[in-house]
Amino acid sequence: MLKPEPMQLAQIINNKIRDLYEDGELSDIEQDEAFGYTCEAVFGFSPNEVEGIHTHKTGIGDGVWFRLKDGRVISGFREESDPNPNLYDAVSTQTILK
Repeated sequence: MLKPEPMQLAQIINNKIRDLYEDGELSDIEQDEAFGYTCEAVFGFSPNEVEGIHTHKTGIGDGVWFRLKDGRVISGFREESDPNPNLYDAVSTQTILK
């Protein structure tokens, strides 16, 4: 599991929000007037709740999964995922910072 610095985490989150926006996946989210799409609005958590990031899940492959301090795991597609840590990061070839 990656434990990025706050600025790296912000970049990863912003990249995922941009990808979702470009794919037309944010039509159900209202933008904040000052900040646009926020992590809280898009993913349902704030960046300070992130314990780390997984970049591979068994049976799925490469991707981004945010492991939260409360034990939940949220995918880069805004979906809750199985929290079993044994499913994640056995292999990863993905670079998540673009």
